[in-house]
Amino acid sequence: MFEDRRARLVGDMLTIVISEKTSAGKSNANTGSKSGSVEFGAPTLFGVPSTTTAKAAISASGDNKFEEKGSISSSNTFSGTITATVMEVLPNGNLLVSGEKQVAFDKGIEYVRFSGIVNPDYIASGNVVYSTQVADARVEYRTNSRIDKAEMMSQFARFFLSLMPL
Repeated sequence: MFEDRRARLVGDMLTIVISEKTSAGKSNANTGSKSGSVEFGAPTLFGVPSTTTAKAAISASGDNKFEEKGSISSSNTFSGTITATVMEVLPNGNLLVSGEKQVAFDKGIEYVRFSGIVNPDYIASGNVVYSTQVADARVEYRTNSRIDKAEMMSQFARFFLSLMPL
């Protein structure tokens, strides 16, 4: 009647509510320019006066300009739930948890893996904890569906088409 039902021992289970959202952006610009010129005029050449050699003046000039701009952005959202098991109780009372979920569909299998360290104070009723409150959280999502294989074939096709355009 007075027992705390929160997970606290090895083998106890927690429900992890995965709610991860990341975004990043980066942009840069580089500019460089270089110019130079050379002139040569011959006042006298082999004793010939400068009025005659002025037409033989040599000049050269060069100009080089470089400009580069680039930007990249990334955004990811991952949400869901997974049940994790307490694998170890650390000396300070925190819980090392780990869990895996495997879901098989008609055309492939999806794997969701989660691990991290949970402070027991963050465990809500029903043994629920949010992934944003898990330290050293590792969330992994993998699939072996045909869609992934088709994407890989597309990358191979792009490589070969870059060598031999049709």
